[in-house]
Amino acid sequence: AAAAAAAPTPSPTPVPAAPITQAAAPAAVAAVRAKGDSAMMVGQYAEAVDFFSKALDALPLAEEHYQTRAVLLSNRAASRVKAGDVRTAIADCTEAIALCGALGYLDAGADAKMTAGVGLTWVQRAMAHEALEKYSRAIDDYQAALRTQPDNQQMLAGLARARKMAKSLGQTDADDGKASEREYDAMKSLGNDLVKAGQYARAVPCYTRCIALKPEDSVARNNRAQCSLRLGKYEAALSDTSAILSTDPNNAKALYRRGVALTELGRDADATRDLSLLITLDPSNADAARALATLRAKGTAAAKGVISPAAAPKAAPTVSPSSSAPAPAPA
Repeated sequence: AAAAAAAPTPSPTPVPAAPITQAAAPAAVAAVRAKGDSAMMVGQYAEAVDFFSKALDALPLAEEHYQTRAVLLSNRAASRVKAGDVRTAIADCTEAIALCGALGYLDAGADAKMTAGVGLTWVQRAMAHEALEKYSRAIDDYQAALRTQPDNQQMLAGLARARKMAKSLGQTDADDGKASEREYDAMKSLGNDLVKAGQYARAVPCYTRCIALKPEDSVARNNRAQCSLRLGKYEAALSDTSAILSTDPNNAKALYRRGVALTELGRDADATRDLSLLITLDPSNADAARALATLRAKGTAAAKGVISPAAAPKAAPTVSPSSSAPAPAPA
């Protein structure tokens, strides 16, 4: 109880050692974060949440700021837990963990400072789950945190407490060996929510974490490809959809999205092949039919030496809302 009552410590900003090169936070963002850290340390949690939110809004979504975003989310989550806003704290922690996964901080052999920071985020999420009496999820998180710091007494005490409460409430899914499945579901659900809100760049790390947890699953990879198309990252979309089609050559969403990516990359013959196959498999697919008709019109115009609207540069990928909607989150 004493540990839970203490003011949370702001997450450190260690020197990055991740495959994705990280940049320092913009000066304005760092200044607002400092105000949030100060407010959190003196127990002004509502004010801290406001400062961290402003810093997050001002921070670019580029990959080079993943680490800064993870720290801000973790600190905001800690403040939200103290303020009693545990549901949104869980979402903040989940997104922060996804970002850390994308940076390689959850990989074997990652820098100890990095993994320790993720461990604190898992503890924050565990405490939020405890507040909601979701003790099986709290157990999952304490166990994940302990993998980063096996002898941490706060984490060990939290795990013991969560197990005791789970047993007293008859929550039989605790310690059932399905922690990774629950984490996958949480990450995918958050990614889908972010896509629905148009936050494609923020959804990408969530789906990346899903793929790390379940490499053979095509749903998260397809959803990440959709985000890449929306962000204009056509090579990334091509890579994900090709990986799916290498084992599932008739996957409709992957065929359509690869066709779109190939079109945007100027590989019209390859795009025509994918879209034609999709229409053969599903003659009622209106999106594929439209995309194929556009490609053929472009080819006809090119053969005549005419610049058609189809050949003109496009400002955004041609992904229709119906075809780009993410797969439903698991029940």
